[in-house]
Amino acid sequence: MASLELAANCEHDIPADEQDRREWVVVVEWLNTVLREKALWKAGMFANQNSACKLRARFTIDEALRYFQID
Repeated sequence: MASLELAANCEHDIPADEQDRREWVVVVEWLNTVLREKALWKAGMFANQNSACKLRARFTIDEALRYFQID
């Protein structure tokens, strides 16, 4: 990834300390999207700042499935 030309404003420098700086890529298949102004959020929903995680929170899953009309 570090050698690819990216559309995002991102730089890849090798640090002076040569510490491992792994990059992880997560493939996403978007089934449905909405405008930011119509984003789904309710109190009690699961939130995580990581780019990907295993979603197990039943309330969040049920609300997202209903909102995006996914069976």
